[in-house]
Amino acid sequence: MSTDTMIVFAAASLFLVILPGPLADLTARYTLSRGRLTGLLTVPAIALGLVAAMTVASMPVVAIARYLPHLFELVSWIGLTYLMLHVLWTVQHPARGYLAHNDNLPERQPVRIFLHIFRLAALKPRSILAFIALLPQAFDPHGSLSLQLVEMDGVFIGAALAGGVLNVALAGRRLKRLEKLRSKNPASRKHRTRFISRRAVTAGYRRIAA
Repeated sequence: MSTDTMIVFAAASLFLVILPGPLADLTARYTLSRGRLTGLLTVPAIALGLVAAMTVASMPVVAIARYLPHLFELVSWIGLTYLMLHVLWTVQHPARGYLAHNDNLPERQPVRIFLHIFRLAALKPRSILAFIALLPQAFDPHGSLSLQLVEMDGVFIGAALAGGVLNVALAGRRLKRLEKLRSKNPASRKHRTRFISRRAVTAGYRRIAA
């Protein structure tokens, strides 16, 4: 990769890591519930898990670059469109999962925490799709594909570690923002609305019967 391409790829990778989502939320929750050291433990787990996801995503991209190079530009444009939709969807729907500041977390032991988060990062379908869309933006189908993959892995690990540390540092601010967005989301009040509606209907029937 050229220096310019490497910088753009690093910036895009960092942006994807710090986007609001389940992985960033887990980092924030572990940081606030168990302390910064536990929060920092999630950083390499997410970075390595996402590298594994990127490795899986690289297989169809490399296959297209090698065997269908005339379609690579089309795939690149489709990928760019998907990335834009991915970012818009993630920004508009960030309040997912459990956002409480309590200790209601799936794992407690450091090794289990690491393996749990690594598995989530590596097997997340939306992450794999995002990498399938991202890689063609930096790939040169006429260059050495294996060398480019190694370079991308190195750049992404650095960007993911930096983004993870940033998520730990801003954990409190992130969860406050998500809780604020969730409180404004009408869907979060759906069950309460249904309960009030049932009470109103019941009261109406009683009044008619009387």
